[in-house]
Amino acid sequence: MVGGRPPARAAKPLARLGGGPGGGRWHGWRAAWQAARRQSPGTAWQALQLWQRADELAWQEQLQRRLCRAEAPAPAQAPLAKLFFCIDVRSEPLRRALEAACADLETGGFAGFFGLPIAYTPLGTAATRPQLPGLLAPQLQVGDSTGDARQDHLLAQRRQARLARNGRWRLFERVPASTFTLVESIGLSYAGALLGRTWGLLKDSGEAHRAAWRGAEWQRLKPVLPALTLPQKAELAARILRAMGLGATVPPLLVLLGHGSQSANNPQAAGLNCGACCGQNGEVNARLLADLLNDAEVRRALREQGLDLPDHCHVLAGLHNTSTDEVQVFAPETVPPALQPAWQRVRQALDEAGARVRRERAGRLGLAPLAERPQKLLATLRRRARDWAQTRPEWGLAGNAAFIAAPRARTRGVDLQGRAFLHDYDWRQDGEGQLLELIMTAPMVVAHWINLQYFTSTTDNLRFGSGNKVLHNVVGGHIGVFEGNGGDLRIGLSRQSLHDGQRWVHRPLRLCVVIEAPRNMIDKVIDKHEVVRHLVDQGWLYLLRLDGSPARLEQRVASGWKALEQA
Repeated sequence: MVGGRPPARAAKPLARLGGGPGGGRWHGWRAAWQAARRQSPGTAWQALQLWQRADELAWQEQLQRRLCRAEAPAPAQAPLAKLFFCIDVRSEPLRRALEAACADLETGGFAGFFGLPIAYTPLGTAATRPQLPGLLAPQLQVGDSTGDARQDHLLAQRRQARLARNGRWRLFERVPASTFTLVESIGLSYAGALLGRTWGLLKDSGEAHRAAWRGAEWQRLKPVLPALTLPQKAELAARILRAMGLGATVPPLLVLLGHGSQSANNPQAAGLNCGACCGQNGEVNARLLADLLNDAEVRRALREQGLDLPDHCHVLAGLHNTSTDEVQVFAPETVPPALQPAWQRVRQALDEAGARVRRERAGRLGLAPLAERPQKLLATLRRRARDWAQTRPEWGLAGNAAFIAAPRARTRGVDLQGRAFLHDYDWRQDGEGQLLELIMTAPMVVAHWINLQYFTSTTDNLRFGSGNKVLHNVVGGHIGVFEGNGGDLRIGLSRQSLHDGQRWVHRPLRLCVVIEAPRNMIDKVIDKHEVVRHLVDQGWLYLLRLDGSPARLEQRVASGWKALEQA
């Protein structure tokens, strides 16, 4: 870690000592470690520290110039709609493009599990999966339903039969003997499937929770919460709405957009999905919350708690495909006739914004010649997402370097290059500082984990990354991966997730956290939570405070707060 002592100096004594933590070996280990820490770092290590610090300062200056502009653009007084995105860095370009496409729209950033403490079990399976951050434990078990128990039972039976058949076929494909017998047994009849997978021509959703469903069957299902009393539903909805910061003026349309990636034959697919949903996509959470907020009885109960979702307001759920930057919105036919014109403008803006972002991303994906051919570019991205030989369906969170918790007015219109986690936060609506405490102990910590994973996988891919993705072999179905046919289980990100074959796409920088809040509110959270205090005081991340108009930045250091020099 930058700022510490080089671990290599302690490696040789530790290797010689080995053994368990008992007797002289333990004391010898501690003595060797302390001796290594007391040694002065070498010239080469000091040079690396210097270059690392310079790179981080250059990014801070760039961030400062972008955030501390003379005047922020005024948001729409009566927005046509408000769209909530996950705080993921891949949402930032789409939010920026959407607001440019239609100035009457507002966007917000919130953790992509949308505050729902759930575990999800798809109908017809026993594969329960968490849909919330790894820091939290699920409190509610949810599933799918058509609304008719008999139909649910019949659909579950059909799916189980198909999954069993698919499982037997997959076993036949993967046993060692199939290397010699599979092609000979089925001959040219398998050629179509091979070519389809190779060229990304097979139309497969690639999503585990949709496996073995026919299209018409899937359309009949939707995720449902367990049986809750009305007060329980209202309390859950109220807690989420307050955390999302919805003010007194609620636009007629609210759109909740989860996100998920699309790739084929990818053991590391979870690393491209929503971190707030524990490596799943956010579709289930968005759809559940939309249904909850559209419930008329829940709205009446919310009014008793001072939260008014007007009768004319309609909530939609959708999914942002981060591989193709397409946005699917579910059940648009439920939009009331009076809101159809507004919905059509939102849909048009989403399509235009997606095209802009695809054009922006084309160069990084090696598709620059297609940047001005939108239909061809979209078709190519769709094929990449279905191609079982594609090692880079998208760049994921490569480039992440900042976490910003502030009102959207501070970042609206600012090009943050898809490098910032954006969480909406207004300290003026957070009297006790509870929301700030939640942000600094959950989303900020998760963003730091992601940043550190990319940092270490880039700086030392041999030890902290997983090497060459082409050589990965899955162990035990879901335990992990080997690089090659043996050795240790590999952790971290593959080289292909960070390097395009010619240069590193990710720059390893410690996370810059920027929060707009008074000093005492931030200091209170640091003093209360040891984990946050260690992250700040030990230099695992940079903590900056945004204040004033025009804005200025202050940095939290060991002695307190100091103004950041003007870039």
